[in-house]
Amino acid sequence: MKTPRSRSCRSTAITCILASSLLIAGCSDDDDEEPVNSADTVSVVVPLTVAETNPPATAEGASGEANFDFNTVTGAVSGSLVVSGTTGQPTMAHIHSGDANSTGPVVITLVGNADGSVWTAPADATLDTAQLALFDAGELYFNVHTEANSTGELRGQIINPATAATDFLVRVENVSTEATLTTTEGSVAVPLSPGAYLIHQETFNPLLEPRDPAGTALEQLAEDGNPAQFPTDVPGSVVFDTPVGASEAGPIGPGEAYEFTVAASPGDRLSLVTMFVQSNDWFYTTTGNGDSIALFDENGDAVSGDFSTDLALWESGTEEDEPAGTGPNQAPRQSAANTGTPESSTVGSLADRGTTVQLTGDVVRFTITSITAQ
Repeated sequence: MKTPRSRSCRSTAITCILASSLLIAGCSDDDDEEPVNSADTVSVVVPLTVAETNPPATAEGASGEANFDFNTVTGAVSGSLVVSGTTGQPTMAHIHSGDANSTGPVVITLVGNADGSVWTAPADATLDTAQLALFDAGELYFNVHTEANSTGELRGQIINPATAATDFLVRVENVSTEATLTTTEGSVAVPLSPGAYLIHQETFNPLLEPRDPAGTALEQLAEDGNPAQFPTDVPGSVVFDTPVGASEAGPIGPGEAYEFTVAASPGDRLSLVTMFVQSNDWFYTTTGNGDSIALFDENGDAVSGDFSTDLALWESGTEEDEPAGTGPNQAPRQSAANTGTPESSTVGSLADRGTTVQLTGDVVRFTITSITAQ
């Protein structure tokens, strides 16, 4: 007969075995869980300012700062932002989609403390695949609302440091001489007009669209060297018109240049147009893959160098050609803008159309230099 002590010992042993089994099982479960890879988490510190609000807010002394983590694999979002000096207690705070010059819908609604000075991401805050792409592109922003500034009193653009924009210096230099263009009346230089450029990700050059027939912006540039219509007709395009060292807009002659700085991220491309002034409707444009130039190589590294061979002469097909350098309806000699015999053709390259130009040397040197990541 077993004593109560022996039953107690056996019971204790069984309990210990069960406890050990549960402990081992628990450890096994933990080992099976997929570990969180800190390399997938991007930490950002974002200042929030009144100056960034859209539409502009009025709130002297208001400021804020966000400290957030974004997991680029799971989409998990965590962190908080702190505000001070607002016109009143903040009523809402969100993460929105939109680039620095636009507004967009709410992506994540943040949770505020009692006085609205601290706003935190909810525990289940995540970005989906499309929203992660916006994060990589720098197209998410924090927005803090108040009663006085209901559309936003403080705003801060969220920039993924891994995909931060790189600055590029673009230089368009006139390297023609008085002997560059041969005409029946002697040789002349070839001025270049103010132009327009665009940073984009399309595989085609939006500055050249439409092509059948040419749009108003391209027609005015190609015939008269006037790029003013581009920002209206091609959203996002920018005019360059002031020569280096000059205080006023104008064309560039031999030895003169235009320079401008652009910010771009991997996947971005550059397109550009400037008039070949000794013509009726000719212009230089980028002619890389898709008639544009990739600003980053296949490894995501910023490019730098001389891209002159990536420019070519095209025409808008809107005005009949006269002999280059002597035509009375060409910009240097015409009585007024938009003169000359209209032509109903399409946008295309001179080379494809078999048009030759009597040039003794280069007209333009086109360089792109990566400066620094922002």
